[in-house]
Amino acid sequence: MEHSILKDKIVGLAEAFLKEEYDGQYFIVSTDLSTAALCRLYIDGIEAVSFQVCRRLSRHLEGHLDENLWLGEKYKLEVSSPGADRPLSDARQYLKHVGRDAVVTEKSGNVVTGCIQSVGDSNIVIVTKNKKEVDLLHENIDNIKIEISFKR
Repeated sequence: MEHSILKDKIVGLAEAFLKEEYDGQYFIVSTDLSTAALCRLYIDGIEAVSFQVCRRLSRHLEGHLDENLWLGEKYKLEVSSPGADRPLSDARQYLKHVGRDAVVTEKSGNVVTGCIQSVGDSNIVIVTKNKKEVDLLHENIDNIKIEISFKR
């Protein structure tokens, strides 16, 4: 089966499961399907993603992969949340980070650093260190990296 078709099938199965089981609270943010029978899915959600959600999705996908042998008899499947060090790549991830400092990289290469002030349906507002508000369209954002702070 063609690589892109297989990836679409796996993502479709995962999205359907998450929608049915969790009412769309969780979603796929990235997928990596290598030719070495390794499939990685990163899921995120409105709230934090628990180990239980990852395990349930993994078992659901394993059933289909084992039955259909899409990745052969021996494969490795990894389902996890992106983790704090991975950039945000899906606009649905932005809302839960309002009030946090971030580095936003636009598709043009422009970089904006500041605090996420608000998130709209089509834009995000960043307040820079010098208190300037920068309004960015979701469609122009390549990724957002949340700055981890251990200050209280």
